[in-house]
Amino acid sequence: MLFCFPLVLGGLLITFTSFYCLMCVHLHLFYDQLISELQTSNVLHECQRLLQAYEAITNTITSLDDHFSYSAFITVLSSMAGIFRASYVLIFDRRATAMTLIYYCVALSLYMYVFLSMILAASAATLKGRIARELIISLPGKFPSHYKKLKMILRNNFKSDVVLTLWKMYVIERSILISACGTLVTYGILIATLGNVQVPKEN
Repeated sequence: MLFCFPLVLGGLLITFTSFYCLMCVHLHLFYDQLISELQTSNVLHECQRLLQAYEAITNTITSLDDHFSYSAFITVLSSMAGIFRASYVLIFDRRATAMTLIYYCVALSLYMYVFLSMILAASAATLKGRIARELIISLPGKFPSHYKKLKMILRNNFKSDVVLTLWKMYVIERSILISACGTLVTYGILIATLGNVQVPKEN
């Protein structure tokens, strides 16, 4: 039963990951379309429509983050734990049988898929969101005759940067990949070192 637990957990993680990534892909596409129109728009009426579209997208991101930031955190944390466990067995467990190695290879692939999908999809949406925000903030300079009006709208409605997070603590960016790799390698070396330490026997 315990032997199947990682794969059962992995199945649950994949289900949530698929949903979360699908939402991120849609947000990425919406941002992409918005950025394209912001770069070509030269009419004030169009800008007002694009501001409304941007607000709708950011409201969706806020709602998604409010409801699923904790689940995203648990998913990323669980996948990292699974990657660590599987990697440790594959690298350091010399007594593992061929079936055990195959099992942990499958588990490692599954957890890697979950981890990379979550981070890459969410970070791509975050990056597009920041590009869109920069274009939105630059709108007053694009229409000098309506500078004060647009500046007031931006100040009242778009003060903060809206991003996807892990439990409201970490903004999901690609840099998390480097941090996670460093953490896994550090703990792997630490545990491997402690495992090789032998306590001297007393005479």
